[in-house]
Amino acid sequence: MGTEQGTAKDKYHLLNRGYHFFRNGDWERAIADFSEVLGQDLSCAVAFSNRGMVFIKLKKYDEALSDFNRAILLEPKFAAGYNNRGLLYFMLGEYEKALDDFNKAALLNPKKSEIYHNRGRTYIKKAEYNRAIADITKAIELDPGNPTNYYICGIVLDNLLRYDESIKYYSIVIQLKPSFSGAYEKRGIAYNAMRKYEKAIHDFTRVIELNPKQASAYYNRSLTYEKLGHQNLSIIDYDTAIKLSPRLFKQL
Repeated sequence: MGTEQGTAKDKYHLLNRGYHFFRNGDWERAIADFSEVLGQDLSCAVAFSNRGMVFIKLKKYDEALSDFNRAILLEPKFAAGYNNRGLLYFMLGEYEKALDDFNKAALLNPKKSEIYHNRGRTYIKKAEYNRAIADITKAIELDPGNPTNYYICGIVLDNLLRYDESIKYYSIVIQLKPSFSGAYEKRGIAYNAMRKYEKAIHDFTRVIELNPKQASAYYNRSLTYEKLGHQNLSIIDYDTAIKLSPRLFKQL
């Protein structure tokens, strides 16, 4: 009995340590720990699923798929296994398979915000924006402190030209995470679309303060200055954008 308890404790320790390594980007040591668990217990679905996520980071997609399949075969009601395999399919552009897995995950664990986040992103890829909004809104309901979900919802609303609504979401992102430069830039673009040019200038300037090498912020501010008739300021920003990102010039 003592040996069995010790082994279980060792497995638990390895799973937690492997997850710690994963969170810190130490892929090789994460794989080593999850593989050691599987060396003790080939029926551990969590170890297969976690190792599969590491394989994704290493771009070893066949190995990842194999591990997710094993996890689901071992535990057919393992929501994380479906969610993780759905992420792999999403990355591979196999959106229907991704949706199928996210749907199963949501049925098995309807209180997990990450699942709705992932399914919402998949609907965005399929340009099914109303479904995307419904899922991201559900993710926000389950995890109201996560700024990423508000940001994604703002992007979807931009695609629907609902700029007044998207601005509200970007503003919440900024409240939750004032250093989120992308939210300022997206809000600035939305203000631009609504011809609120002074507010747009303010947001693009804030992006530049947070990230002085963000070429797109200079470019967007240049366009806004031009609309306001500030030609000299527009040229200065345009030149800065080109210096920071020569590719930008080639794309224009």
